[in-house]
Amino acid sequence: MKIRKLTEPDYEVLVEWWKAYNFKSPPTKDILPENGKGGLIIEKNNKPIAACFIYDTNANVSWMAWPISDPQYRQEDRDLLIETLLIAAEQISISMGNKLMMSIGRSKSMVNKHKKLGWSIDHNPAYEMIKLI
Repeated sequence: MKIRKLTEPDYEVLVEWWKAYNFKSPPTKDILPENGKGGLIIEKNNKPIAACFIYDTNANVSWMAWPISDPQYRQEDRDLLIETLLIAAEQISISMGNKLMMSIGRSKSMVNKHKKLGWSIDHNPAYEMIKLI
């Protein structure tokens, strides 16, 4: 298992994954941190398994966003690999000097992973409000 920073070629892999999950419009590089390279990817046997992006803010807060995994990867260690990626993202956030990390998601599986790793989960429905400007 290897965790590394995202690189330019990883973006095309992530776009394939987003499309496989029926994302109507995968995020473009210009709205991702570091033009699509501001995040982490976890690999096993040199095969990418999952990735996430980490936005740094002008406060001691980071936002972990766009978590995605290979929809074809169905091995028994999938949950462990994704949890390991989340822990690595938290460590990166700490190294940035941040004191709070945020994430938004609908997937019960991801919510449960966050809960297992000590994240506070608000069980009241929330809505993402996005406006293209």
